[in-house]
Amino acid sequence: MHALTGKQITRLMRQHGQTIAGLAKSMQITQVRVREVRRKGVNGPGYVMDWLQAITGDPKYIVNP
Repeated sequence: MHALTGKQITRLMRQHGQTIAGLAKSMQITQVRVREVRRKGVNGPGYVMDWLQAITGDPKYIVNP
């Protein structure tokens, strides 16, 4: 998968009970960045994998453990 839309990220966050604050803390990024990604989405396989792993907690999305 090479891209996730903002709507897809928002849906995944809701399904997995992730808050903006919690996700920002776990990814060590700002809440502003989380909000930006929720609006615009992300492009690139590495970014998609990072976001999927952070949101779902599923280790199968880790690129290089």
